[in-house]
Amino acid sequence: MRHADELTVSRTAWRQTLMVVLLLAAAVASLAQVSVLRRPVPIDFTARYAAGQLVDRGVSPYDRTAVVAAEQALWPGLEELPFWDPPPTAAAFRLVAQLPFRPAAAAWELLSVACLAVIGWLLADLLGVRRRTTQLAIVCLLVLFGPFRSSISLGQVEALVLLPLVVAIWLCIRRPRSPTAVGWSSALAVASCCKPQLAYVPVAVVLGFCWRRNASAAFLGAAMGVAAGVVGALLLAPSAHWGTWLVALRDKAEGPGWLLRLLLAVGGIIGIALAVRAARSCRGAFEGWLLLAASCNGLGSAVIGWNPQWHAVLALPVLALLATFVVQGPDVWSGREQLLLALVTATCLPDAMSHVGFHTSMLHAVVPLTLSALVLAGVVLGRLVPAVWAALTWVLTAVLVIPPVNPPLGLKQVKGLVVCLAVLWLLPRATETATRNTAPAIPASV
Repeated sequence: MRHADELTVSRTAWRQTLMVVLLLAAAVASLAQVSVLRRPVPIDFTARYAAGQLVDRGVSPYDRTAVVAAEQALWPGLEELPFWDPPPTAAAFRLVAQLPFRPAAAAWELLSVACLAVIGWLLADLLGVRRRTTQLAIVCLLVLFGPFRSSISLGQVEALVLLPLVVAIWLCIRRPRSPTAVGWSSALAVASCCKPQLAYVPVAVVLGFCWRRNASAAFLGAAMGVAAGVVGALLLAPSAHWGTWLVALRDKAEGPGWLLRLLLAVGGIIGIALAVRAARSCRGAFEGWLLLAASCNGLGSAVIGWNPQWHAVLALPVLALLATFVVQGPDVWSGREQLLLALVTATCLPDAMSHVGFHTSMLHAVVPLTLSALVLAGVVLGRLVPAVWAALTWVLTAVLVIPPVNPPLGLKQVKGLVVCLAVLWLLPRATETATRNTAPAIPASV
């Protein structure tokens, strides 16, 4: 019996090491693929850097003509991209614009990766993970998560904006109900609204939870968070006015055709029904409502206007579902549920698409796909997902990411809608686990 136990432990350690090595290799290759050191500066970072230069000169960053001229000076021939972020972001990029252009882009990318690593560590702690290798695996999964990877490749602000929200969630769950913890949680949650469409529903859940714990501390913390953003914008970006920002948002006119609108409307109705179904499993638990809010946030972004970066908050329910699956085991989950979870997990692997269209060579297409196949094979070896479901999931994922070109807007929206519906379908598994107040500790077999 002792020999059998030692053999099981050795096999478990071997499988875990293999999974972490494969994940780490895929994550490093994924970051190298989108690295600013290998390709032109990301387009979104260019627009924000140009806006920071305008603010530094006392010009409004919401002046479309001025922004386009500043972008062309940085990158001749670049497509026009207005600046739609609120004034606090303009104030932050005024500081970034003090650095030279390409070093600033490299520093921003490194900062985004560092914030992503901290987010992964905090989420691992919330899931009850204590093993260093498993924590590293969760960080690698976040790097491979399509929205985060797209955010880094475009030079977006998602990792920096989501970090205060994850810290606020961590304070709510891991710290006692002291007024200080409640105040900081409220202030940090408000700070995540610097990009409102990214996580507005989870922010509302965190503020409501803080209000129930200590109303005065929650109100004071939220007020201080709002005041810090407003005052910081007034001092560092006086030319960026809130009214002008709202007008710029109103003039942003993008809309799909009527057929796609109908498809998205039907998907949204199905998503609402699935959200109501999942809400029955929450039963007042903060963790359950938080996961449901993150899923609904992604659903709303997919229906109203798909943008892959807006779905970065879906990392919360995806990781919770993976942890729940590992704790409960495949015997508890039906074949359909395993297929949906494998499909959602496969979307966390590197995309072969170049979202901006800079690189479409075989190197940038084949390497991520090959490493993704190896990671998926590692999952099969670890017996987390039956081989038949893993193979079918790989085929479905390959259909979504091949050929390595930027797909039309409609395909992006449908892809995001399918992922959100799959997460909402599986969410009762994670919410029922959360309501039992038992953090899903990932065993050593992962």
